[in-house]
Amino acid sequence: MAALAGDVPAAVLALDDDVLDGDLPARSWARDWERVVATLEAYALDLETTGAGELRWPRTGDGWSILDRMASAEGGCTLPDAVAALDPTPWGPTADARFADHPDDP
Repeated sequence: MAALAGDVPAAVLALDDDVLDGDLPARSWARDWERVVATLEAYALDLETTGAGELRWPRTGDGWSILDRMASAEGGCTLPDAVAALDPTPWGPTADARFADHPDDP
């Protein structure tokens, strides 16, 4: 799934600037998807090499799960429930140290 999904944000970001400038959320949407794909790829590699893995979806700068931000965008953008559930932590904002290793939004 991650390999196929990675083509979509790359295609969006390859559009001409004049096209992207006319669709303000396009760049941030594509960057969110790049982060989701990278997270899935890292998780799959961890499972493959160690037989175990822990997936934590990236957090936004204010502590929300990136999936929550994507779902709350106009028109909503969600992952299949089975994929979203790979991270058992709550989606809301948190100051929990478990998320300290996740990069904030640029």
